[in-house]
Amino acid sequence: MNISKDTLNILQNFSEINPSLVFNEGSEVKTMSPLKNILAKSKVTESFPKTFGIYDLTTFVGNIQSMGSPDFDFNDNYVCLKSNEDKLKYFYCDTSIIAYPEKDIVLKDINIEFSVSKAEFDKVIKYARSNGLSDFMIKGCSKSGKIIVSVFNKSSDTSTDFSTVIGTTDKNFKLFLKTETIKLLSGDYDVKVSSEGVIYFKNQTIELEYWVALEPDSSYE
Repeated sequence: MNISKDTLNILQNFSEINPSLVFNEGSEVKTMSPLKNILAKSKVTESFPKTFGIYDLTTFVGNIQSMGSPDFDFNDNYVCLKSNEDKLKYFYCDTSIIAYPEKDIVLKDINIEFSVSKAEFDKVIKYARSNGLSDFMIKGCSKSGKIIVSVFNKSSDTSTDFSTVIGTTDKNFKLFLKTETIKLLSGDYDVKVSSEGVIYFKNQTIELEYWVALEPDSSYE
């Protein structure tokens, strides 16, 4: 089997959430951050023949990219990557040492829904990273009818603050996240918010989903 460029992009993204990954038999790939505040899941085009663990996912993906489009030969304790005369043997790790989501999160009491475009999302993340802004807020105002995303530093009264309008609403809410928990692959997303303190992102183009824990000071009306 081979691994597509799209799947490699997803795996590279998942390595930012958790540097290790459990590949389950089949085509569903899931990861969870070590702090268990971010969960992600994707349905990929490949079907993996067995369950195995990769300790350093970034290095694993880098090896695949370096070899171009290698063939994969899965063995009991390792996977062998082959490309022309090149061959690379990469050993699995114990899956029990990797933080892994055993169950999917089932959202209850969804009271906020909206969408965010790739352009809007990329713009906000760009300003957050270039200015070192650690806090991410999504604010809904029923009076103005607007949903505004802003990034800033809560700990500083003189922090740089970037904001942009991303949609409309008839509700009042303030949703806080740490910028470091926004690990989404660039794209257009449908967003749902649960009163249980979880925000859910579903990619509009590919089968890719994220669940992120909101900060405790988030509020809804």
